[in-house]
Amino acid sequence: MKIACLISVADYQNGNNLPACKNDLSLIRTVLDATGEYEHILAIEVNQESSKVKQQIITFLKQFIDKIVDQVFFYYTGHGDFDGKEFYYLLRDYDRNRQKQTTIENAELDNWLRMLKPKLTVKIVDACHAGIQYIKDPDVFEQFLCSSPKEFSNCYFLFSSQKEQSSYQDKALSEFTKAIAEAIASFSGTEMRFKDMIDYVSDAFVTNANQTPFFIIQASNTEIFTTIDDRLRDRIRDEIDKHLSIIVRATTTTTIQGLPQRFTLVDLVKSDAQNYCTKDVMIECLNKIREFWDNHIYTEEIVNLYDFNVLSPKFDTPFSNYP
Repeated sequence: MKIACLISVADYQNGNNLPACKNDLSLIRTVLDATGEYEHILAIEVNQESSKVKQQIITFLKQFIDKIVDQVFFYYTGHGDFDGKEFYYLLRDYDRNRQKQTTIENAELDNWLRMLKPKLTVKIVDACHAGIQYIKDPDVFEQFLCSSPKEFSNCYFLFSSQKEQSSYQDKALSEFTKAIAEAIASFSGTEMRFKDMIDYVSDAFVTNANQTPFFIIQASNTEIFTTIDDRLRDRIRDEIDKHLSIIVRATTTTTIQGLPQRFTLVDLVKSDAQNYCTKDVMIECLNKIREFWDNHIYTEEIVNLYDFNVLSPKFDTPFSNYP
């Protein structure tokens, strides 16, 4: 028996919201449904008090205590925090003054999963912080992560970032979660291992200096995630495209027979360009920078040490003084 528990927290009462987390949950749920291998899936889009969320998870897991669990799959997308001793999954009503009440402690979660005595434990954590650093001590955090799987017989733990890094998302999806789905949709073989998934995600972030996923493997690297066919690939690609269409404007949101149209790279680039300033605004900013340096008064000590010469490229709008 394979079971899964999926949690998404997008809206926070006392913190930055993470709108893409709702789509993350939908994407991972679609992935698991498409495999047809998970008999029981609990998917929680957290919009209630922490105590109720915890009870839902416990009630769901306890029904399998006396059953043979081949795999338990846990997925979380939302804010996270590490205080030097414990990692916390932050729930909707998170309050630093009530930290233990309004979060799920990683140690507590591991205890819940271990009570099922699963043959394989998979934990995927996409802790999105929207640019906020949440790991205070890189070495301590890495030691903590590596100690977590000790009491599991076999496990794959996938974390979206490591050390002092943060995890990122756009308006559509979290980068880490999207990479996991793309790993499955692009897999050319038949039987996809968890190690194949990890290898794809590792390669996807190899040039990303801001986010480096962290993996803990306590298994043989032969464990199969699922059997891949064109039907499964197409279903996951369609789900990814559906969420990417969120950042495409109305000119590209037409549908064909009720299904989302696949959007081209050009469509996405044009849409994303609207998030940036115009050429005129850019030139105005450069002019103001030039004005600042032209009028800046340096100390006598600096003037005696250096010669200053401000050079500027040619622009359509000439540099001039602004009032």
